[in-house]
Amino acid sequence: MIKKILITGSSGFIGEQLVKFFLKKNYKIYGLDKKLNKLKNKNLIFYKINLSKKKQLDKIINILKKEKIDSCWHLAANSDISKGINNVNIEIDDTFLSTVNTIYLSKKLNIKKMIFSSSSAIYGEINKKINENSAPLRPISNYGAMKLSSESILYASKYFFDNIYIFRFPNVVGPKMTHGLLYDLKRKLSISSFEINILGDGSQRKPYIHVFNLIEYMYKIYKKTSDDINVYNIGPNDKGIKVSDIVSFFKKRFNLKSTKFIYQNKRQGWIGDVVEYSYDSKKLIKKIKVKIPSSKSAINQALEELYND
Repeated sequence: MIKKILITGSSGFIGEQLVKFFLKKNYKIYGLDKKLNKLKNKNLIFYKINLSKKKQLDKIINILKKEKIDSCWHLAANSDISKGINNVNIEIDDTFLSTVNTIYLSKKLNIKKMIFSSSSAIYGEINKKINENSAPLRPISNYGAMKLSSESILYASKYFFDNIYIFRFPNVVGPKMTHGLLYDLKRKLSISSFEINILGDGSQRKPYIHVFNLIEYMYKIYKKTSDDINVYNIGPNDKGIKVSDIVSFFKKRFNLKSTKFIYQNKRQGWIGDVVEYSYDSKKLIKKIKVKIPSSKSAINQALEELYND
């Protein structure tokens, strides 16, 4: 019998790749997003909806109430952290209320398994390798605060769900990126090949994972773990990679010998940016039993995709 799942944020960078992943496994997918989805497949049914608007949920509930949906994969959120710094309502609506309303939707549709895409941003500035129990949790961005609030509201809903999976992502790269350093470099290069401005002084260091690996590991944990609440950092067990190194790789791959890269005289690229962190991924490695590709490997793979796009 074909399994049915609900994916919010199904038109986003990670969401679209997750949809493709499950279509290959012959799942029937109900996709929700406020942006149109261009994928065409008989097993994908898409609904254009703003999850921050609870009134829009009634139509979806009436349509899907007779379907036996196995799990909800909640990826809908604001993807532009810097934009959410200047307007907290973006994060309240797109990151927090989307979670509150997805929980409501899941209850109405009697979906008993919830998979939530959280973020390293919930930790704030912790000056040592981060594991799932690192504390205190003091996010420095509205995005991080609303992701942490979303985790809290999920914990408060644990008596309804059979299983809750909270996956905390690092920086994610891959085909059709919509934000991030590599995306910005390519966008700025399309505007001018003479000068490219870089946010921060280049010394920022962060972990990266390729979206294909991220989705594979999410699925493996989901299949292997059945605790009431399952929390995992999903990322490489390395020190991350510096912005200046990524810029060097980009410059070499695109053969930009005459392009000038201009850094700022400050380490933090924008208010709310955590300039350096790394994951302790022992829990993840023990569960999925694979060697996680390094941050450098993820960047190089994404660079090739960006170059060939």
